[in-house]
Amino acid sequence: MKRLKGLVLICILFCSIGCQDKNLVMVPIEKNSKENDNFDDYIQKYKLILTDEKYKDSYYTFIDLDNDCSDELVIIQGESHHSNCDIFRLGESSEDEIIKIQHEGLDFCQYGCVLYNDETSRLFGYYDTFSDQFVINYITVYKLELDHVEEVVLLKTICDVESMEFKYFINDKEVTKEEYDSCYRINIANEKSIKYSDCCKISDLLK
Repeated sequence: MKRLKGLVLICILFCSIGCQDKNLVMVPIEKNSKENDNFDDYIQKYKLILTDEKYKDSYYTFIDLDNDCSDELVIIQGESHHSNCDIFRLGESSEDEIIKIQHEGLDFCQYGCVLYNDETSRLFGYYDTFSDQFVINYITVYKLELDHVEEVVLLKTICDVESMEFKYFINDKEVTKEEYDSCYRINIANEKSIKYSDCCKISDLLK
């Protein structure tokens, strides 16, 4: 019985994620940082950060997260669910200035993977909770600003394990499935991913 319920929970998890548009896919970054034409240039620009001792066991990549023709430095600090991610960008008035994007308490890096949409400057955080009665799926949408990340919208689904009925919420207000799906498409369409396995090891820079 417990095994059957476990299988049901797994199916519900996929269903909760599947509430989104079936045509939406996660698109990995097209090429590794080392194939970036400006790779060596960005190494020099972000050298102060990349040589920081606290990042020696982390992974890094350069990628334009907000479509402004200037790559941000993304540092992923591990492969676990709770691994942190730091983002840095060059200053608007001077490339000698490096700005750390403040995001304390906001979680958009899971298992060494950062989800984003460069066309809308969005970052995404996914989280699920399970009990014998409910499976709850959270999707938090963040917007990348000049020096910080701010929350835009929180999407939530609650599935009753026994009845298999779903409830849908936007910013904790219950809505119809149609309203939920519309909000999802507006905020999370064309989602892309940065995985630690696509990145370079900072330790290789320090050898």
